[in-house]
Amino acid sequence: MNWIIKKTVKTDFHTHLDIIIAPIKADIISYNWILSDLEINYLKDLPVNHEDEYFILSPTEFEKMLGKDVQIIWGVIIAVPMGIKIEILDDKFPYSEGNDLAWQNGNIQYPDGKIEIICFDSSLTIVKFADKPLSDKFKAYFGDEAIDLEKPGKIPTWLR
Repeated sequence: MNWIIKKTVKTDFHTHLDIIIAPIKADIISYNWILSDLEINYLKDLPVNHEDEYFILSPTEFEKMLGKDVQIIWGVIIAVPMGIKIEILDDKFPYSEGNDLAWQNGNIQYPDGKIEIICFDSSLTIVKFADKPLSDKFKAYFGDEAIDLEKPGKIPTWLR
């Protein structure tokens, strides 16, 4: 239930948020979204403060990011079910660069997280699901372009 998108014909660039979210777009209303450690190429009209290490968006705020061709170069996006209070310690916010746990199956960086999208230097995107039906939707949409995170030899060792 953990996937890597390394090459895809569905988008022109990596971690094109609209495309990554496309197969589960109907489900985004069920979650608040933690966005952390972001480096993005689109800066205007987004509901984010680029000076903060992380921020939390409602489903409505998160949806505003879609449709704007946002490319996330580095960063982590985690979906937490509505109704769960999100508390992040200042020294424990989710991150992507240099995080060996990003490559481990089943490791979502927030305890109550159900989806984690890890943007890795515009070269690949790791998408993890705690929910099998959501994972199945994602896999069905991307087909063979979604590489199993545990499949040996599919990702060069220098990326891990």
